[in-house]
Amino acid sequence: MNTSSHQWDPMSGTSWAALLGMVHVPMFGARKAPKAVDESAILLDGPRASFAFLRTDDAEFTESTEPLSWSWSSCVTHNICVLPGKDWLYLRRWDEPLTTRKFEIPRQGVGAESLLATLERSLEPRRPGVVRHVLKTFRQIRTRIHEKDPLWAMRFLNGLLLVAEAIRKNKRRRKDAEGIRTFGEAFQLLREKDRTLCGVDSPPRKDACIEARDLIQWLVDPDRYTGCQLHPALLFRHAASKLYQEAHLEIEKNPQGYFLGMEPTGEPVGISSPRDVRFTPPNLARALVQKALEALLNRKGPLTILDPACGSGVFLVEAIRELIAAPSGRKRTIRAVGYDISSISEYTTRFCLEHAMQDKGATPTVQTEVVKCDSLDRAWESSDIILMNPPFIPWDRLTDKQRQQVGDELGDAARQRPDIAMAFVSKAVGSLKPGGVLGCVLPASLLTSQTGIAWREYLGQEGSLQLLGRFEGYKYFPTSVVETAFLIYRKRLDRKRSPEPVEVLIATEGSENAALRALRLKPESALSIKGVERFTRPSRAFAPENWRPLRQEAYEKKDRIASLSLPRAGELFEIRQGARLGHKAFLLTASQYSELNRKERKFFHPAAGGGSIKDGRLRRTETEYVFYPYATDGGSLFGSEEELKQKLPKYYDKYLEPVKQKLAGRPRFSNRKWWELSEKRAWQTTLAPRLLSAYFGESGSFAFDEDGEYVTVNGHAWFWKRDAVPLADDSCMPFEQTPAVWAYLALLNSRAFESIMSLFSVRLQGGQMRLERRFLSQVPLPDFTNDMQTPAGIVEQLIKFGKAVHAGKLREVADAMDSSVSMLYGLK
Repeated sequence: MNTSSHQWDPMSGTSWAALLGMVHVPMFGARKAPKAVDESAILLDGPRASFAFLRTDDAEFTESTEPLSWSWSSCVTHNICVLPGKDWLYLRRWDEPLTTRKFEIPRQGVGAESLLATLERSLEPRRPGVVRHVLKTFRQIRTRIHEKDPLWAMRFLNGLLLVAEAIRKNKRRRKDAEGIRTFGEAFQLLREKDRTLCGVDSPPRKDACIEARDLIQWLVDPDRYTGCQLHPALLFRHAASKLYQEAHLEIEKNPQGYFLGMEPTGEPVGISSPRDVRFTPPNLARALVQKALEALLNRKGPLTILDPACGSGVFLVEAIRELIAAPSGRKRTIRAVGYDISSISEYTTRFCLEHAMQDKGATPTVQTEVVKCDSLDRAWESSDIILMNPPFIPWDRLTDKQRQQVGDELGDAARQRPDIAMAFVSKAVGSLKPGGVLGCVLPASLLTSQTGIAWREYLGQEGSLQLLGRFEGYKYFPTSVVETAFLIYRKRLDRKRSPEPVEVLIATEGSENAALRALRLKPESALSIKGVERFTRPSRAFAPENWRPLRQEAYEKKDRIASLSLPRAGELFEIRQGARLGHKAFLLTASQYSELNRKERKFFHPAAGGGSIKDGRLRRTETEYVFYPYATDGGSLFGSEEELKQKLPKYYDKYLEPVKQKLAGRPRFSNRKWWELSEKRAWQTTLAPRLLSAYFGESGSFAFDEDGEYVTVNGHAWFWKRDAVPLADDSCMPFEQTPAVWAYLALLNSRAFESIMSLFSVRLQGGQMRLERRFLSQVPLPDFTNDMQTPAGIVEQLIKFGKAVHAGKLREVADAMDSSVSMLYGLK
């Protein structure tokens, strides 16, 4: 909620948070804050702009190392101190302990926004952060103890951190610590409940006797470069999820640990799948928690919250904190449940939840349950809220068991090659109570995939979208190269209730954290945030074919085009996918084709699609040749392998016979001739003039095969669906012989039409669009064969431009062609 200027209080951290859209997290939680400060909090944004906010009357304290130690331990770079009655605030960084920057106290909110922008532009810390500092200890533990189970290393790490916290808080313990030599002796400094909490109440005897004094000193002594001292309680409270994520990646990178002296010194580098996104930043988790609670429609009474892929428990921890912070949260019972297949994730979630429980204050009951299990193998608890960042695993990387699980869970919605994340979402919807809410991170591709159409249709029947968010680009999650989306979804409570508008949030690359702040502001306050758009659209804008949210300008453009009531491309043309080969041996380059004799070449045709279509033309010099052994009736030209070998001896010996086993082993080929294509597409056996398009492309990716000699491979062929075109003398002519073909060739290859296609299709990372039938068939197209519906003057111009494109002059006519197409669609 935004704070207006007359409510602005620069001495209040909660006021800063409200104005900027940040999360206000008390730095010390339920623990008693030090006497030196009147208020201490972390204002949570992303890793660059989050900062510690302190209010104090002690001017000397602002210059001391202590507040920097708090910031460093909390994994935030900046520290802002305000002193009541002073005209200045003090900004410091833990990696530059001798530098203090003074800023005038913002008397209006715009000053606070300007300061936040300064933090966002700041450089990364020059010294190792707290996570890297602690990971050095973790690596040493893994080197020294002899247990193959890496979980013991996590337990020992937490044990040493609790020891370091006990020593820091108690001077007598520090004296006792001077005599510590081994892990076992160190753990004896802990209270019994703390030893049980971190799992070191009964460590293996051989490991308990190992030297640990230097590791304790590393965690207890101030950093020799910055003077910052570790406060493990702050690390657990504000940076546990990042610490455990990085530790988990360390284990994956080297499951067996390290040899003495061979431990890495740099940041850990994850080896997770290119599509895997397991570490959920706390500010994203908190934003989804807040929107999920908002969508729950003020449900009273006990709440059950489930995360079925809990990782380090960040969703459950943030949910507990958010509920406790709300006035109503202190009056209800909260049940937090986590599932994860990893024993390390089970352990870290359990540990983090125990620490979060220390903040429950006056809340009557907070119950937790963490279970190590395969989530898709068990029934999920009936829940009010499900929050998750499920595994992103595509079909080709699933095990046989996982494929069976996904198929069983999706049921009728299982089409083609589903991602495992789809099964998690479907199971979540089935496990929600009526009116319950799902908050989920997922790959943006699942909003548009052909595989997901039936799945999205099922979700639309069972409930409704409340929020759709998309982070453009691929840099938000450092261990992934997948564009990220997230949603808030509410299961239907009353089927008679009309769907509500869907809130849309889109951020350009680098503006993701600003977008999450925008969710907490009034909609009008979010309008000025650069790189962020937040608005609402009617639920009908998200049909099962495509849930991908667009920018507001794109929706407005789409609405203007819709007002023209043009037919869709799928109503005018049947757009058919080209042949599927099944192996690269069926496709020869121009040089390979030229090596065959004339008799063998007659069984090949130039292949249309991909690189053969450029600037609106089929280019012979860049064409490949496809083996197409079929008669006009669709039958095979070869009755036996011996006949094939006899008629194509060179092609058989050099290209087919070496991969015979692979070709014969293709699915559904047990009763078929192994030398045939996986999908010949029977309509291609009769070659005829037709419009063609590439499978991926942009303007210039459409062509006209005037002589009908190409076989479509990596692309589509367009067939006119309506009757033959009537002429003035009452005769008819096939569409492909009419001037309308040239008008369509011009329109389809224009930059203006590329812009229109982008409203319905998806751009890939390299900038090209997916020109699949399911996208193209939705694009509005004028009917150029109907003189009553299209302006004759513009059509005549397009016919002329289309012939020029076919002649290789796309660039010469591009600007004039764009102007005509824009006028045709009312966009100029």
